[in-house]
Amino acid sequence: VGGGIPADSPRRQARQDRYRLALGLGGLVLALALQSVVENFVGSIILQARRPFTIGDTVELGGQIGVVTDVDSRTTLLRSLDGPHVRIPNTNVVTNTIINLTREPKRRSSLDVGVAYDTDLKRATAAIGKAISRVPRVHNDPPASVNLMGFGESSIDFRVLYWHNSDVPSELAARHDLVIAVHEAYPGHHAQALK
Repeated sequence: VGGGIPADSPRRQARQDRYRLALGLGGLVLALALQSVVENFVGSIILQARRPFTIGDTVELGGQIGVVTDVDSRTTLLRSLDGPHVRIPNTNVVTNTIINLTREPKRRSSLDVGVAYDTDLKRATAAIGKAISRVPRVHNDPPASVNLMGFGESSIDFRVLYWHNSDVPSELAARHDLVIAVHEAYPGHHAQALK
């Protein structure tokens, strides 16, 4: 009578097994549900420690370009160049390439220019160089360069590499002014911007 196994022990064991299974499954469901929250929180800690950008920087994150307006525990908020706000999960920010367009005061861009096959290439190079020097938004230091790139389908192609202020509006304005200057400076106006 006193030291034996109780008669309801298999049922009690089965009930305890069901509770353990339910707790295990509940823990797994909870862990999966919180996984993205935890990943984003860890991402925000990494961003705070590394500081690849600050509020006000213009960045490219996961194919989105915009000005950083906020970084919280889950997301990074950008104001895109067209105006809408874009929230990007911090885990996506830290696991993808971050391009900070305004970290440095100057940035280099390129302009491809095509000229007709019968063009005097030395005169064209000189004309493009002179045009660059007339654009105030293009920096002289470091100097711009004009390089022949090869033969296109309908033109001989130059690549102009030039420096400008790093913010996007300055980039667009410098490019605009440079296209006009190259077009006006080239003898006979036979140059064309390719890209």
